[in-house]
Amino acid sequence: MPGSGKTSIGKQLAEKLQLPFFDTDEIISSLESKSIHEIFEAHGESYFRTLESDLMNHWKLHHAVVATGGGLPTHGDLMEVLNNLGTTIWLKTPMKTLEERLTNVDLGDRPLFQNTTDISKTIKTMLQARKPFYSQAKIRINADESEAIIINRILRKLYS
Repeated sequence: MPGSGKTSIGKQLAEKLQLPFFDTDEIISSLESKSIHEIFEAHGESYFRTLESDLMNHWKLHHAVVATGGGLPTHGDLMEVLNNLGTTIWLKTPMKTLEERLTNVDLGDRPLFQNTTDISKTIKTMLQARKPFYSQAKIRINADESEAIIINRILRKLYS
């Protein structure tokens, strides 16, 4: 989910595992020479989802930590693709935490929040729609602790 800590946890996990870190939104933004917001604005969500799908279906990197955009696993068969590529992790972050994080940041580059007047409702609706996909992750971590504890939980599950 947006605000769950995918990027910050992913970077720290990659460092602990001594692996490279990639963020699919950053890759797509770089390839298109536009921000995610600009891509959505110019071409719409469907185009962006096609870019995500193309990226995952042509993924060649191995032995890396990858943070995907929160919507990526929910389109087409991408959750299955992700599970086939590696070990997927769902950071199950409480609604209250997501609300706090997304209320206190600039949502300018989060296009799915651009026209919302009720962040709580948007998060709840988004989570309900995405949960069936996220729940297919190989590892599910309650992400309601400090980042250090979350990373240690992930490492324990990876090595168990």
